[in-house]
Amino acid sequence: MEISKLKLKLKSFGHLGEQHYKSLVQSPFEIPTNNEFNIALSNMSQALQTRIKEGEITMENNWKGIKKSMPGGAGPQGPSA
Repeated sequence: MEISKLKLKLKSFGHLGEQHYKSLVQSPFEIPTNNEFNIALSNMSQALQTRIKEGEITMENNWKGIKKSMPGGAGPQGPSA
């Protein structure tokens, strides 16, 4: 009797694994969304690379922004002697 109850419980939970598997497989409706995301990501990457090449973004400017955002307006003082 207990074994039949356990089998029944296992059967009732069997469909959960199937749903999980189906959620991992992309549906045809999700593929355009992924393509749009990849295009947007590529465009942002190209824009960032262009700004770096044109000198709009430099390590010095980034470091100045980091120093300004830190409490007290000063960054790390470097290695101590």
